[in-house]
Amino acid sequence: MQGGGICKESARRHIRQAYPKFQIGRGEETIPTNTFVLTFDSPTPPTQIKAGYVKLNETIQVVVVVIVVVVVVVVVVVVVVVVVVVVVVVVVVVVVVVVVVVAVVVVVIVVVVVVVVVVVVVP
Repeated sequence: MQGGGICKESARRHIRQAYPKFQIGRGEETIPTNTFVLTFDSPTPPTQIKAGYVKLNETIQVVVVVIVVVVVVVVVVVVVVVVVVVVVVVVVVVVVVVVVVVAVVVVVIVVVVVVVVVVVVVP
């Protein structure tokens, strides 16, 4: 961020100018730092100054992380729903098989009783 940007953002906070003051020299390179000297439009500086910035990279990373978390939660919910549906279907099939087996056993018992009655009682 350049000094002019700070002044535009802070015009209502009575900052007159922001000078990028410090630079780091590495070999033949001069690298500016994020340190600024602020001048004010009154002899008494304000009691508070709000300053900050958000890098677009970090914002995009946060959005990507949120999207990934939402996708993972949706996938987990879908898997849980599918598992519950499969369990319910298996339970229903087991109940139907048990009912059919019991019905067959009852029919066999009735047939045996009828045959015994016919064979023993009728002669």
